Amino acid sequence: MLEYSLNIKTRNNKYSVHKLILFLFGVFSFFLGTGYEKLTVYSLILLTVFSFLSFDVKKVNLKKEVVIFYLFFLIILIYSLVFKEYKYIERNISFFLFPLLMLNINKELIKKAFIKNIIFYSFSLGLLFYSFRIIIYYLVTGTAVETGAPLIWYSFYDLKRVLFSNNELGQIFHSVYYSVYSICSVLFLIFNLKYVKHKWLSCLLIFFHIIFVFIAASRISYITITILILIFIIKIKNKKISVSLLLITVLSFFCFSKLVLNNEYSYLYHKFVEDVPYAVDFRINLWSNSCKIFFNNLKGIGFKNFHEELHILNSTTLPQGPLGSEGSKYNAHNLFLEFFCALGMIGGFYFIFVIRAIFKRALEKKNETLFYLIVTLSISFLTESFLLRQYGIIFFMFFVTLFWNNKIEKTIS
Repeated sequence: MLEYSLNIKTRNNKYSVHKLILFLFGVFSFFLGTGYEKLTVYSLILLTVFSFLSFDVKKVNLKKEVVIFYLFFLIILIYSLVFKEYKYIERNISFFLFPLLMLNINKELIKKAFIKNIIFYSFSLGLLFYSFRIIIYYLVTGTAVETGAPLIWYSFYDLKRVLFSNNELGQIFHSVYYSVYSICSVLFLIFNLKYVKHKWLSCLLIFFHIIFVFIAASRISYITITILILIFIIKIKNKKISVSLLLITVLSFFCFSKLVLNNEYSYLYHKFVEDVPYAVDFRINLWSNSCKIFFNNLKGIGFKNFHEELHILNSTTLPQGPLGSEGSKYNAHNLFLEFFCALGMIGGFYFIFVIRAIFKRALEKKNETLFYLIVTLSISFLTESFLLRQYGIIFFMFFVTLFWNNKIEKTIS
């Protein structure tokens, strides 16, 4: 039997503190999906406070992995204080509180399949709610999109611009981040599929997430999906399924290529054909400028100073393109370079060590969900400064700590 904190004895233990924590997880996931950064921090603080209600000092076990996490967050906090980067206070709060959450929430409870099921559905629905809410708003109000006409729900371009640009609701959700979230939602739902009672609901959510990844049209996300499928094909033991999946992947790639090259959707043609040379040149220049700063400051100069120096270099070296002068304000668009430049050689290698520790943990525990999660995130780290955004940190720390001890032993009743 589960040990409920505060021992609140009501019928079916409906009102236990842990049930309340689960509800807060759902609310928190909703905020993730809608992009309200400050509210995610407030939700995180509430979660941590409630987790302390069941905190037992005697049971604290500071294993090596936990210490590894704490030291890295301590480095970031110290650098933020030294370089007076108060601008990043939300990010620093997130970095500090999540390891506490990992220590204090009942690990035996969150191992249970029904708990993860609640979290997966909460996150998945919250993410889809963001998109559907905007689409419904435009359809009901008849609000014009960039073309000056009301939103056409089956228009690829209209949906792309409305969902991932400035919209009437005053929200912006970066398409790359949304794609990463959606890909991970698909992974969570797939690996949890055998434990759920209503499989049709999971399949429906998976379908919608794949559709929205397609609409987001993030190049790195398309590449990520291909890599994940190839890894799965290599790892799977059933040869028939492996061959079938490979054939489906090749066929899908062929159809997508034909769709793009035939210019069926002008935006896809622009994104995957016309804009590729500029995008590659742009990234190479960003990374080159970041490397110059790093080699001149091996001890690190803090995120604020690094970005200021990078913007100066970008203003004179970046290729002219659709971004114009705004392109010079970009960060390194590579998380590893961000940490090397801001935190120095020690901080950069320490971050790699943290990622390696997560990979090692996933392989040792044969934790498929954690493995594919960190593969997905590591790929995104190559082209995006994922952990510089507060909702990138929230996502990373929430699910890494959730899956750290993950080994589902019982199916959902």
